Amino acid sequence: MVVGRAASKVPFFASAALTAAVAFGALCARGDGRSLPPASSSPRPAAGGAAYVDHRVEVSHGGDVTPRAAASALEWLRRHQYSEGMWSARSYTQVCEGKVCVGRGGDEHDVGVTALAALALMESGLPRIKYEEPVHRALGWLTLRQDDTGCFGSRQGKFMYGHAIATLAFARAYTLLGEGIYKHHAARGVRFLELARNADLAWRYGVRDGQNDTSVTAWAGAALLAAASPEVEVPVDEFAFNGIRRWLGEVTGERHYEASYMRRGGGNARVRGREDRHEPNEGLTASALWLRLSLPGADRTLPEISGAARRLGWNLPVWEEDPAGVDYGAWYACTRALAAYGERDLWTVWSSRVVRVLVSHQRRFNEGCLAGSWDPVDKWGTEGGRVYATAMNLLTLGIVHRAR
Repeated sequence: MVVGRAASKVPFFASAALTAAVAFGALCARGDGRSLPPASSSPRPAAGGAAYVDHRVEVSHGGDVTPRAAASALEWLRRHQYSEGMWSARSYTQVCEGKVCVGRGGDEHDVGVTALAALALMESGLPRIKYEEPVHRALGWLTLRQDDTGCFGSRQGKFMYGHAIATLAFARAYTLLGEGIYKHHAARGVRFLELARNADLAWRYGVRDGQNDTSVTAWAGAALLAAASPEVEVPVDEFAFNGIRRWLGEVTGERHYEASYMRRGGGNARVRGREDRHEPNEGLTASALWLRLSLPGADRTLPEISGAARRLGWNLPVWEEDPAGVDYGAWYACTRALAAYGERDLWTVWSSRVVRVLVSHQRRFNEGCLAGSWDPVDKWGTEGGRVYATAMNLLTLGIVHRAR
């Protein structure tokens, strides 16, 4: 049996249903001959420097700062896209202009950050003319990396993240740009997700590897929901959605409704082999809340829904001198979940805070090539680098911009 979903007036990332407008050509299309460097070439050394921070956002920006900050992030991403269409988590510095941007990630995440950047451009809420050309090029590059089974990218490391985000990007691109080939690639991506899911449960890094985690499952679930929407109508096996529900039940606390990574009460994900200096947060609880709200037949009266929403409202974004509490992915997940939950008081407080925190730490117009980006100082910045950081925060700003 396959399922679809009813249409809604709110953006996909803010609700269970999809509408025609948002995620991941001008400067990058100017014909300057930029291309991918040879595999053996070494990027130029990255230069550092502390970000300029002005917490008095209203001093430097008049009116609603959200679309201006989003436009600045979009321009940074366009400047750092290769002519082939990809974004490189590590080697993006080779297309910097002037002083090289600091903050490189790992080459193994190029599929993931390319899909994330394309998604962020689409979900920015900015006019289509600003993002259409770079998105087409990015999806063209991803198309060449989809194998016969439907998998995007090589099956190494944490490849399931990249595959899920790419599938989501193609589903959204079909909705927003209307190219039939994008639906085809989204459908193939869905088939691989169904193939890779662990029997009766969810996903982790590999194909039916016997392990599940809430983080990968959140991206896989988002991809399936986007593909199953009325706008796209890719058939999705209802057992996949049942498996997501079952997994969320296994990792959610019965009293306080917090969702954990791989087992109930197990807490957040950690970066293996590194000192875990980052503070715990509610990102996984937010991902679980959004999935519960978005899955077919959602019951908004369940205590795990209202209880989780309250948890998010009690944990507002904070960025102190030591960025141990910064987690861009968690802030995105919380923004998406509270927009979907729709309680005005919670949303107003959260959205105002997250915009203030992000805009106050976005690189300024007078900072050269860095302008419009965010420093990759959160837990996952060492993996995805500045491209990840900027795309993820653009996704968050896009939700706020479109929900107003």
